[in-house]
Amino acid sequence: MPALLLCAAGVILYLTLGTFVLLWLGVRYEADGGIPFVKIHPGTYLILAAVLWGLLSTDHPLRTMGQLARSRPGLWLYCGGMAVIFVYALAIRGLSGVAFLVDAYVAPGLLALLLSQAPAKFLRFLATLMIALLTVNAACGIIEARLHQHLFPYIIDGQQINETYFRATAFNGHPLRNAMLTGIAMLAVTAAPWPMLVRVGLLSVLGMGLFAFGGRAALIVSALGCMLIIGRELRQSASTDPRVFGRKVLVLTMTTLVVLVTVAFVFGLTGFGARIRAGEIADSSSAARLQVFEIFKLTDLEGLLGGYSAKSIDAMAKVSGLIAVENFWVYQLLFLGLIGFVIWLPAFISGLASVWHHAGFAGRVIVVCFLLIASSNNSLAKKDSSLSLAFAFAIAAAVPEWRAMRAGRTTAAHRAELAHAG
Repeated sequence: MPALLLCAAGVILYLTLGTFVLLWLGVRYEADGGIPFVKIHPGTYLILAAVLWGLLSTDHPLRTMGQLARSRPGLWLYCGGMAVIFVYALAIRGLSGVAFLVDAYVAPGLLALLLSQAPAKFLRFLATLMIALLTVNAACGIIEARLHQHLFPYIIDGQQINETYFRATAFNGHPLRNAMLTGIAMLAVTAAPWPMLVRVGLLSVLGMGLFAFGGRAALIVSALGCMLIIGRELRQSASTDPRVFGRKVLVLTMTTLVVLVTVAFVFGLTGFGARIRAGEIADSSSAARLQVFEIFKLTDLEGLLGGYSAKSIDAMAKVSGLIAVENFWVYQLLFLGLIGFVIWLPAFISGLASVWHHAGFAGRVIVVCFLLIASSNNSLAKKDSSLSLAFAFAIAAAVPEWRAMRAGRTTAAHRAELAHAG
């Protein structure tokens, strides 16, 4: 239990101590300067402590590790591969620019291993906690958008950011990270075994928050994911109880009206709506995602094999006319080089495949949607806990109550499954 409490505390810190909050507190987590200790997120330290506590609290830690390896070989391959990548990056780059690998890639595997052994009751609690925190975060984003003022200073590379079209940052840092996590939370809410009206209320707040954060990819992908999950729920309801199906169709019709009113409201409230009204759907950031492959024109064979430092990649991006490398696949290839990339890629796919294999339908939708959204930005190419949180949501969605989708009356077999899951 202490290990799980440490795990939950780590997740809470992930969702409350964003980059700008830490900077406001005087912690130079992503900013230049500061001691090496602060370059890893506080939540990651708690995840590491939870893993150590869980292992050392057993009579035979090595035997426990062996049992976990046999039960979750994909996650162990992921953890082993990312550990090798971290050591490799340290060997060729030194301490500069490699700390992001711990938060972005090492911690997610450890968290997934912990949660894969956690009881269903704890997973239900953790999923509910994450949804609550992200809903509060979305509400803060809405308030920011209304006041056109950030709760915490929006500073990148020492420069105060003043955007033409205001985007909220709330507690989770960069607007695109906020949008990605909010979109994933919407998928989890849609799949939650809660009354439809409760889900509609939460989705309304999260949806308005998504507009406040201004993530276009997150908006489109999460909307499609929600429709997939709702479609499956309706299909299950139609096959089990036509009356339940009719009620849900009625609620969904009402939901559509609420969404339309919400959209009209946020259009007049947020910078995202102002951008659409002005006809500026694309901007320099979206153009950078399309032009990112231009950076390879500045590479050579030696660099492609051995990789480039973070500062060299930033310099090449500026020469190419890019704000940043807005594609984590490209960034990882440039940073690790082909030698490191061929180790990183199978390990990364192995981790995704393992979570996919043990997740239900909703969990798989979460994994796919997260990967699509993350591929449109550089969140996984810098210090970020988004993959950890996506894994947590996907694993929680495999809990029997979430997998059942409450489609009609609970069968005796399902009641037995719930009782067994605790």
